[in-house]
Amino acid sequence: MNWYIVFYLFSLADKISSISGTLAIITSICLGITLFVGLFGTDSNNGWESSDWKIWRKFLFIFIITGSFFSSVYMFTPNRQDMLLIIAGGSVGEFVTSDENAKEIPSDVARFLRKEILEATADMDDPEAIKEAIGLEAEVDTLKDMSKEELIKLIKNQ
Repeated sequence: MNWYIVFYLFSLADKISSISGTLAIITSICLGITLFVGLFGTDSNNGWESSDWKIWRKFLFIFIITGSFFSSVYMFTPNRQDMLLIIAGGSVGEFVTSDENAKEIPSDVARFLRKEILEATADMDDPEAIKEAIGLEAEVDTLKDMSKEELIKLIKNQ
């Protein structure tokens, strides 16, 4: 696999996501203006003329279709952080499921890897949601859930 192409596609997808998000916002604003002008901009004495209705309907459909398209592209195209998390998580998952020696990994190494993954994702928007999505529970969370007796046993055992 050529990693240059993979990382080029990462940056390209990130740019496509950014541009499509911006265009989705612009078309939504234009759709709002079109609806406002179409509903409240008519002359109350004359009502709708057929040429006005055709122009308004044309702009309405154009903005609905383009806004839906750009919103879909923005929603389904991951940004750079999402792609790196997908690649890292997929690689770790493949390694753990396919390698026979993965069962022999010491628990200290597994804790270190877990800590590094959590630190790498800590700068993302909501690290707690990421931990829940991955299915990880921090050691602090498990200690908070323990009763006083369980904590005393844990301290005595160490």
